Amino acid sequence: MADELPPEGPTRKRVSDIFHETLAADERPTIQFGELVDSIRERGFGALYILVALPTLIPSPVGVGWLFGPLAAIVGAQMAWGAPYPWLPQRVRRAEFNRASVRKFLSRIDPWLHRLERLCHPSWLALTGPTGMRFHGFMAAMVGLALASPVPFTNIPFASLLVGYGIATTEKDGRWMAVLWVLTVALCIGLVFFGGQMVIWAEQLWAWLGTFWS
Repeated sequence: MADELPPEGPTRKRVSDIFHETLAADERPTIQFGELVDSIRERGFGALYILVALPTLIPSPVGVGWLFGPLAAIVGAQMAWGAPYPWLPQRVRRAEFNRASVRKFLSRIDPWLHRLERLCHPSWLALTGPTGMRFHGFMAAMVGLALASPVPFTNIPFASLLVGYGIATTEKDGRWMAVLWVLTVALCIGLVFFGGQMVIWAEQLWAWLGTFWS
């Protein structure tokens, strides 16, 4: 397409590389959430989507989507509003994590994250303008709300979508943005029509597992 640009050169740092550099820049045992976000500078929205999604990728029937989903929705709403940079409450920015644990976790998901990043590059620029990015934020907010739903076994698909939103945002990849929008609509429709059945299946599974302990 005429509006596509070639991938940026090798000097462009990937988000995961920036995270590692930020972690290595200080020897303190902990790092604040705000430091990781600020390290991405103007790519802060994408960084937040990724950071918020990663903890929810841990397999669990219910997981922690109820905590990180609303935060993702708030970030997406700011992007949809047209904010130039994500705002976070100071309490959230000051939240501290063990630096070694964060580094270990990032190292584990690095291969998968790098594969996603290699697939993304600036494209379909008509979708990455102000209007397109606002719609992108709106759709990310919808993913955050879906992630917060109590329906079992939905953390991984919606958190994976959120990671995709983060990478597509930072790389300005309109092609992948469009794919993510379609997947978001499909998964949300599935959640509405089949969410109740999934709860029933989860309850039946729990009851079945309980027979082993009775």
